[in-house]
Amino acid sequence: MTKIIVLSSRIDVELALQTVTLVPPPRPETLQPGPAADLRDAMARFSSGESHQQRREEVIAAADQVSPDKLEAFAFQRTVARAAEDRIDAVADIAYSVPTEALAEALGAGGGSELLADTKLMVEVIGRGEPSNAASDRAVSRLLDRFRLHPAGPVPVASLLYQNHDATAALTAATILARHNQKPRRSAVERTVRLASRSEEHTSELQSH
Repeated sequence: MTKIIVLSSRIDVELALQTVTLVPPPRPETLQPGPAADLRDAMARFSSGESHQQRREEVIAAADQVSPDKLEAFAFQRTVARAAEDRIDAVADIAYSVPTEALAEALGAGGGSELLADTKLMVEVIGRGEPSNAASDRAVSRLLDRFRLHPAGPVPVASLLYQNHDATAALTAATILARHNQKPRRSAVERTVRLASRSEEHTSELQSH
């Protein structure tokens, strides 16, 4: 039997994240065996203990390869170009695309429609619960192959693209909305729901949404 615990206060969330007995949830049934499932299993955010620490350090090492100045310059230029188009959707055409393209460029790989589509499929099946299929597995394989020669390794780089995709889009959308309404931007921490479960055998799971 598993008891589900909803963590809503900042103090409870911070304490939970520091509790070593809490571990990420198992791979969902929607993620069938294949490249996408293998990538999830290898990611730092879905691991715990010593493997989490090592994998987290590898992701940090990949992030250290990114030049903030190059990232900012590319993102600015691409945003200005997109904003000059006749009709755009600020969230779909900028928030969900420019950060991914800029990060990929800063990591030494070109962007383009294929990279955007592959990253979107990766996020959908690993992070949003969409069922994996042959197309999503091919997308993940292409992403890993694109970065197979990166000094930090393909999995940490793919992890950066994964973590950047929805989080940066949400931040951008929240910023646009706040400026439009002339109000302070709401913190994402206040609107994040985290679930923890503890079984009778004291095995716990933690998941962020």
